[in-house]
Amino acid sequence: MPCYIFTYHARGSWLPDHRRGYVRRGRGIQASDPNLANAYRANMQQQPIEFTADMQRILVEAAREAGIHLKAMIHAVATEPTHVHVHLSWKHDRLWKSMRSSIRSAMSRAMNAAFTRRDWFASSPSRKRVGSYSHFDHLMLTYWPKHRGLVWRREQSVRAAESRRESGRGGPATR
Repeated sequence: MPCYIFTYHARGSWLPDHRRGYVRRGRGIQASDPNLANAYRANMQQQPIEFTADMQRILVEAAREAGIHLKAMIHAVATEPTHVHVHLSWKHDRLWKSMRSSIRSAMSRAMNAAFTRRDWFASSPSRKRVGSYSHFDHLMLTYWPKHRGLVWRREQSVRAAESRRESGRGGPATR
């Protein structure tokens, strides 16, 4: 059963002059580049987006609702002003690309309904496969709670992670 984290960055929130560098598709992480960032800014059709507390609430609810329609288990949704993480698993044969796209569409529709219609997200959301119980437990018990924005975690997923941590089990995830 696939278990993933999809990360959707706010449009214009991570330009090439970011202090930690930037990601270029097919080339990986690149060093910070102020000149390229200026070129990106000159071509931007809208202002960069920062997710406010109200926007974060809408993003969390939209991701949770999308999980119901996609027949997926949403384990957590964690936000920051610059991005939103959706941690989910599913039992059917749908591919991760399709799941990632459907969640993005659901969040975009919800944001467009609540605010002005616009492009909310950067063009290339990221994904990370969660491949072990220990990775899952780290996310649920340590990583998501550290986020500065709104964080929602499925209670039963948190309880299962706590139980595994207490028993010392850390085998491969079958979610």
